[in-house]
Amino acid sequence: MPGPTATIQINDTALKIGDTATVTLTFSEEVTGVSLTGFTNSGGVLANLTTADNFVYTATFTPTLNFQSSLNYIDFDMATARSIGTLELGSGIIDSGNYVIDTLRPTATGIAISDAMLKVGDTAEVTITFSEAVSGFTSADLDIANGTLLNVASSDGGVTWTGTLTPSAGISDTTN
Repeated sequence: MPGPTATIQINDTALKIGDTATVTLTFSEEVTGVSLTGFTNSGGVLANLTTADNFVYTATFTPTLNFQSSLNYIDFDMATARSIGTLELGSGIIDSGNYVIDTLRPTATGIAISDAMLKVGDTAEVTITFSEAVSGFTSADLDIANGTLLNVASSDGGVTWTGTLTPSAGISDTTN
C-alpha cells in the first residue's frame, strides 16, 4: 500500500523586507513524524510548525534580510511522514514551487545639485537617484545642513526624486 502524499503551498511568492509567509503542508491522510527537520528551504527560516488535525500543517517562513534571489523553494522529505492508519512512510521530495525574495534595502546611487555655489536668494535643484523604486521618500529622510529642501517628488515611479534647495540666510560655509 502506498504511503501518504502531500502538497506544499506558500501564500506569498514575492517576499520583501518585513514580510512573512504562511507555508501550508497538506497530506492525503493523517500523518505523524512531521517536524521542521523534514524541510529544506532557501533564503529564510521556517518556524512555528503546527497542526490541528494531523492532515494540514502550517509554518511561518521569514526571509533572510539583505538577500535577493528569484529562485527559491521549500522542500519536504516525505520519508519523514508516517501514515497514522497504515504506518507507511511517504516517499520522495515535494516542493512549494518558486518564490522570490528581495530584502535588499534600496540605496541612493547618486545625488546631484544644479548649483554648488548658492547665495542668498538662490535655489538649486537636487536630484537623488535610488537603486530601485522607493515610496514615501521626503526631505525629512535627509540631513540637510544650512538649508531646506522643498517639493520633493518623483515623476518616474520612485527611482529618481527631485526637490528645490534653498540655503539658510546668514550662513557662509563651504563644507555643505
